[in-house]
Amino acid sequence: YKRQGINAEYGGNFSFWFTPSLAGTSSYMQLNLQQKIKFEDALDFLERVKAVFFDQPQVYNQFLDTMKDFKSQSIDTPGVIRRVKTLFAGHPELVLGFNAFLPPGFKIDI
Repeated sequence: YKRQGINAEYGGNFSFWFTPSLAGTSSYMQLNLQQKIKFEDALDFLERVKAVFFDQPQVYNQFLDTMKDFKSQSIDTPGVIRRVKTLFAGHPELVLGFNAFLPPGFKIDI
């Protein structure tokens, strides 16, 4: 699989991991760079999840569903944390790696 495939698979929408845009402000260029870095990090993380669970595609799909539920506000951040810990049980590198995408004040501990 390629990043492009993952991007297309998820519809290219990773806004649940991004800092809100401040277009038109002096901070716009800095945030735009931060968003690009976060986007690349998100793609890398999705690639890792897909690789780890290559033989369990339902786990990868449940993770994507969790992110969609969060974006639609069907679940909150603590709900995402609970699901991620369950989905990635036995894979502490993924559980801890997900911390990079949590909002300030939230952290997953193992």
